[in-house]
Amino acid sequence: MTEQPAVNRLKKVIESEGFQQLTQRLDELLGNPVWWCCQNRDSPIVLIHSHDKRDCGLLSDDPKIREEWHQAVGEAMKESEEDQVGLMTVSPPGHVQVVVPVLCGSDLQGFVGISHLPVYEQRRLPPLLSLMVEHLRQIAERVRSEEDLDGVRRLWNEVVSTLDLGSLLERILEEILAVMDSSKGALFLTDPDKRLATRKSFGIETPSESSAGLPLASAPYENKMKTWDHPARPLSEGDPLRDVFLNMVGQDLGKMEVWGVPLMHVGHLYGLVLCLRKKDRKLS
Repeated sequence: MTEQPAVNRLKKVIESEGFQQLTQRLDELLGNPVWWCCQNRDSPIVLIHSHDKRDCGLLSDDPKIREEWHQAVGEAMKESEEDQVGLMTVSPPGHVQVVVPVLCGSDLQGFVGISHLPVYEQRRLPPLLSLMVEHLRQIAERVRSEEDLDGVRRLWNEVVSTLDLGSLLERILEEILAVMDSSKGALFLTDPDKRLATRKSFGIETPSESSAGLPLASAPYENKMKTWDHPARPLSEGDPLRDVFLNMVGQDLGKMEVWGVPLMHVGHLYGLVLCLRKKDRKLS
């Protein structure tokens, strides 16, 4: 199973043409500041552009100044993550900086910072922050859409090139979980009576092959599978399929919910992928 796309999405955002255009415009406006990014509060700061500003706290040779800079950034990232807003804070020694969350929908992908700005820039930074948050969100969602399209292409290539059903099912599950940003899922196939049988799973301790070919009882799933005519959606509490998957996963949902993704072709349902996904997350 490959890494989930969210792991590398910040890197793709930074490398995107849209981000490069953003930095060029703001470099002209703000006098070539120091740019950096960070995956989360516990990960290292990655320098994007220094513009040779060696006296910036991030690049300082003075450990005390570096510590003050990192402390200011850490506090700003904490507040920025909680409120999903861009913030202005100090940039030791004697400057200001902004910390902006990179969001895909409402999901945090990381942070982008612009440091070593003159104090007088505080007057025009506030309206810039909300614009940056939305612009970076648009770039991240564009990257996400490209990832989904790449996944469809990879899956199609796999379908037309393999005769190994097991490998094909594994790739189908892998790509669907990637699109859903999910780390736990199971793929069920339907038999002629529209019963479900587990064929592959990921992120679940129970070996996936231990339940291969073991059909679920027809009732109450049979009618549900015969009438499944909608796209991917979360399953409501009390749904029998949801209960089956939760028994497999064996964990408290917390902020997660169970989604069902149908495997359909020309109106025929061949199977279903059940997976865990964060609540209130938009599906692109």
